Amino acid sequence: MSIPSNFTINPKRIKDKFISIEVADLDSLARLTYDPELPDEPDVTLFLFPHKKKWVIGYITSIDFDDVVYFFNYVKLDKEPTKPFLQYSLQNDRDSIFTDSFQHDYRYLPVIKLKRCHKIFGLS
Repeated sequence: MSIPSNFTINPKRIKDKFISIEVADLDSLARLTYDPELPDEPDVTLFLFPHKKKWVIGYITSIDFDDVVYFFNYVKLDKEPTKPFLQYSLQNDRDSIFTDSFQHDYRYLPVIKLKRCHKIFGLS
């Protein structure tokens, strides 16, 4: 079974790209996902993909002006994470880590691994 041609997107036809913003580290990336209006309900998925001999992990956000502007906030990693969640805390100074187990008093962001970088992420 294949996807009908009217549902496929030719990447060369995508003109818009996210504005990419590289942040300092995983802890900074995790803190950026915090929403004070919904502090107990993080609604962020992290995307992970290989890019130029590194791994990039980040998430998509937007700001509403007259038009909506989309951003891809990301961090470059030297190694591929092998665990499916990023564990972080807003309460203490512990470093964010990748994990597959859950502990009380931490927040967790799911990590979705992509096969490759797509040009829509705005990375050159």
